[in-house]
Amino acid sequence: MLAEIANTLHWVAKALRRLSDLGDAAIGRAVLDSLKLKLDGTAAAAETVRRKLRTLVNALHYAMDLGEFVENPITGIRWKKPKVAGEVDPRVVANPTQARSLLTAVSYVGGYGGRVVAVSSACSPACTRAPCVRLRPSASPMRT
Repeated sequence: MLAEIANTLHWVAKALRRLSDLGDAAIGRAVLDSLKLKLDGTAAAAETVRRKLRTLVNALHYAMDLGEFVENPITGIRWKKPKVAGEVDPRVVANPTQARSLLTAVSYVGGYGGRVVAVSSACSPACTRAPCVRLRPSASPMRT
């Protein structure tokens, strides 16, 4: 077990880059491009990339606070972030028919079903539409 830990630490030491390497624009761009990928090599969602970028920038600000850098080396690199989709993916949000069916099914749950329906009915119209789209009363998924 101790040999396995030693091997792992040796591998990590070889695989890690020195912090000063980020001063090289080619390495910085490679780091930024790696944010666009998941561990399996497929493309990450735009929001995931934004979260990873925020974490990296904050870590580099911390390195600046410690005196490792005079300025953040990533901010000088021209790199295009993926755009976050402004629309709701219909595969992950219930459509009005599905929402009505779900609320009907939940209403049959004894004890707390009615309360769940009341809360869900109040939240569903606000949660199932894009923020820039106005919800007409006739288009509400809770209409019966």
